[in-house]
Amino acid sequence: MFDVVAVTAWFLELRRDLEPYPWAYTALVLTLLVLAAALANFVTRRILLRGLQRLLRLLPGGAERGSSAMRVVSRLANVVPSQVIAAGVGFVPGLPPGLVAFIHGACQVWAILTLALAVSHALDAANALYERRPDARNKPIKGYLQVARIVIFVLAGLSIVATLAGVQLLHLVTGLGAATAVLMLIFQDTI
Repeated sequence: MFDVVAVTAWFLELRRDLEPYPWAYTALVLTLLVLAAALANFVTRRILLRGLQRLLRLLPGGAERGSSAMRVVSRLANVVPSQVIAAGVGFVPGLPPGLVAFIHGACQVWAILTLALAVSHALDAANALYERRPDARNKPIKGYLQVARIVIFVLAGLSIVATLAGVQLLHLVTGLGAATAVLMLIFQDTI
């Protein structure tokens, strides 16, 4: 059905045929990587998300809850193509290492931002679900959820900066804490 040896032999023959054109094989592999990411996006969106949507409709009360849950899941589905590109960009021959590192970092930043937005949508869905309760008017949780959203986006921002700088998040937070302590000592009379 799918012969790995034959496909590998075909790629090796193709590479040998394209040797006079140095960037042709790189462009071909890069195109195949983009097509693989598009296929992953198609499978995620068309098959998995639609199947999950049908499953949520079958559950009692699923029509109301399904729309908010689908916003979260559809947001998370954006991570799949970026991770396919991040995993495969290292296998594209002929790309400069700096470009590979940039593409990998950009894919990781996209994944972090997408996860933060998905959690934000999940908090919105939790608030909408809570507001359906009869005692929700007397005990609102929207303020707590907004504080949680701020914390999530601050952590996402720090994680993005750490990813782009190539350091671990813990080291960045430790450095910020040390800088804050020094500033507090310097400006203690002003504060």
